[in-house]
Amino acid sequence: MSDLKIHIAAIEVALNGVDEEAGPRPNWRDGLDVQFDWDKRHRKAIEDMKLDLQERGAKFTNPNGGYAVRLAGVHATSTSGIEGALRNWVTAAHKRLGKAA
Repeated sequence: MSDLKIHIAAIEVALNGVDEEAGPRPNWRDGLDVQFDWDKRHRKAIEDMKLDLQERGAKFTNPNGGYAVRLAGVHATSTSGIEGALRNWVTAAHKRLGKAA
């Protein structure tokens, strides 16, 4: 398996881990305390994922109010946060693999 495929799999697992760790997003009707608790779990899960991916060589930046990630020669950005940048990175990595085939 190529390094790029390994990184794609690692990011997909990491994104799923955030969803599992934070749990389903509560409904606004559940109350502010429930929302705040979810936000806290979600932020911690994102930070844990970011640290793990940095250990794998990922570089994260915040250009122009957005988020950017670079790993294995693939770069992606998003204005919706680190998760969005990583989802865009996976898409860009798949495109790169398709061009290499």
